[in-house]
Amino acid sequence: MIYKFISLKNIVEGLYRDYEYNESLDIDDLAEWAGEALRLINAPQQLKYQIAELNITNYKDFLPCNFHSIEQVYFNGYPLHYNTGTFPIITSDISPGSTPLYNKPVSQGISGADIIIDDLTALGYDVSDELSNLLKGTFTRYSSTTYNADYYYEIADNQIYTSFEEGDIMLIYRGIPVDTEGYPMIPDNVYYEKAIKAYLQYMLDRRDWRAVRISDKVYAESKAEWKKYVRGARAAALTPTLDQLENLKKQWVRIIPNTTTNSTFYTNLDKEEIFIR
Repeated sequence: MIYKFISLKNIVEGLYRDYEYNESLDIDDLAEWAGEALRLINAPQQLKYQIAELNITNYKDFLPCNFHSIEQVYFNGYPLHYNTGTFPIITSDISPGSTPLYNKPVSQGISGADIIIDDLTALGYDVSDELSNLLKGTFTRYSSTTYNADYYYEIADNQIYTSFEEGDIMLIYRGIPVDTEGYPMIPDNVYYEKAIKAYLQYMLDRRDWRAVRISDKVYAESKAEWKKYVRGARAAALTPTLDQLENLKKQWVRIIPNTTTNSTFYTNLDKEEIFIR
């Protein structure tokens, strides 16, 4: 489990000390390699939970610069659902005031298929009779008085797209922790420190080995050291605490499946069942 983070500079200082470097190393190269090592370890616990308030304008907004993976999206106090439709929310270019594909209000007597065909035609696509018949056979006609689509979202091209034109959303995501200078933060764990340091040395030795400045034996040793510590770092991050194991136990031994945890933001996932006789 990961609780704290340290600066990459701590790792670099150890690199200078352990391998007795006298010349200056490029900190930007080291930072890039450290980021590669973290991605190769690939444990979600090495990322920080982040909260960002985004202002949706014209159905979209850009993701935070340190965005790595999404947890949940809230709008008006309720979680948004990810778009499950075959057709995406996004279009090649959404102009202000227009409605994205497959989210237009459906009037009485007009099917969703008709709207999709009109939108595809407006975008310059040649809708064949076969596609038109397929769409009309797949989509159901709805009345404007009974049709009530849920809000949903989609992520593409470093942006989040929503089925509503504007509004403020709360984005819960896992982000890459960085220091004040923009360098990646390293989990404060001995296996992570060893793994990152080993990867930096491995990449330095790889460069020298390709230039025939070091022997095969030295390069192979650096490679083996990285492979040894990368497994230990991932195992250290993924090892749950006793409280986390207790929560897992409560989820596994339930008799009645809890199917509404998403709507309650997963706050009741570990609640025990109470049977009233």
